[in-house]
Amino acid sequence: MRAKIEDPQLSRQINHQILRLTIPNIISNITVPLLSLIDVGLAGHMAHPEAIGSVTVAATITNTIYWLFGFIRLGTTGLVAQAYGRQDSSDINRQLARGITMALLCTIVVLIISPFATLLSGVVTGGAAERLGAEAEQYIQIIFSAAPAVMMIYALNGWFIGMQNTRIPMIASMSALVVNFLVSYTLVVYYQMGVEGLAIGTCVAQYSQALLLLATLLIRYRHLVRHMTLHHFTDTKGYGRYLILGRDLMLRSLLLSSITLFFTYAGVREGAIAVGANALLMQFFSIFSYFMDGFAYAGESLSGRYFGAGRIDLLNAVIGRLFAIGIVLSLLAALLFALYPDGLLRFLSSHDEIIAYARQYHLWAALIPLVGFGAFLWDGIYAGTTRSAGLKWSMIGSSIVFFALYYLLYNSLGMTALWVAFDSYLLVRTAILTMIWYRRPLRVSTSCS
Repeated sequence: MRAKIEDPQLSRQINHQILRLTIPNIISNITVPLLSLIDVGLAGHMAHPEAIGSVTVAATITNTIYWLFGFIRLGTTGLVAQAYGRQDSSDINRQLARGITMALLCTIVVLIISPFATLLSGVVTGGAAERLGAEAEQYIQIIFSAAPAVMMIYALNGWFIGMQNTRIPMIASMSALVVNFLVSYTLVVYYQMGVEGLAIGTCVAQYSQALLLLATLLIRYRHLVRHMTLHHFTDTKGYGRYLILGRDLMLRSLLLSSITLFFTYAGVREGAIAVGANALLMQFFSIFSYFMDGFAYAGESLSGRYFGAGRIDLLNAVIGRLFAIGIVLSLLAALLFALYPDGLLRFLSSHDEIIAYARQYHLWAALIPLVGFGAFLWDGIYAGTTRSAGLKWSMIGSSIVFFALYYLLYNSLGMTALWVAFDSYLLVRTAILTMIWYRRPLRVSTSCS
């Protein structure tokens, strides 16, 4: 898995490229939980206690639906990175046009299915207070008005990352965080608009992020976009490949969402203490994923670039370096949480019974970095080289293992079965992706369109 880099200068260059792309990605990733923290924090200071529940339910539903369309970013990144590697400016523009077109089409789909999201919130909150359900529906109805902005953010972020530029998405996401706080705080505190104010604040932030990305594109890359023509939008050559990418990546997202939701459901079966303990332990997974996703995004950019340039030697060198970094980080993270779990657990909760329950399973959570870092890195490499079929089959295989192990072991192991199944799912994902990569070598293509 590791390619030896003989040239010290080349080794330093690859390290620099990885870190240059990774650090802004990590900062961008951290803004995601901060956005949620702002909404929950403001909701928690409203006069009625139902506000937190309504925002949490509504945000979970809308984020899950939006996440299904994340293939726009993934697919755009890989195709643009390959065109960048070939120094094919026409194809770079074609992929930009294709990403924007797909974003507009997916916006229509989101708006069509948005009423079903409102119905789903009614089902989820059916046994709760009437006000909680009404506010959740109101939040969802408002938030989907920003669907065009969210889809455009996916397309433009994918394009920038493919162009080896992760600073612009970072700046845009940080700006959106500030806008979201200022608008939401003003509407909630000064205008007493409650949950409605939170939803409006989120929408304004999303539109501001999309506009900032678009403005930066037109200014920073005007030497490229000035050569865009209507033909780049109407050229249907290669759309079949883009749709296949979208199909495979959407199926992957569906399966990922299914496992995440089932993990919560399985905890609910065990009671409130188990749900709370699992939520605490999964925060460790979330924190680790923010960092590993940063390296995975760097893997997308660089693997696509070198694959497009036909430099399989440099692609293999990047893979080797990414996995070397991943092994070190995963060992450190696993040891830290295995030996000192109380630091994170007590920071997140003051309930001794929940912490005690979580301590029973914290070693299973500590295994997550070791068994899962490969899956994160391979996801980025496969996306960059647009090998979406491998991502699809790895998720299908690992999902089967997850559900099979849980139901086979639950009667004898109880909650432990859930953690065994989850760790095994990550390990199997890594194993399948590794096997496919080395058993089916890459074929260098001269065209990505």
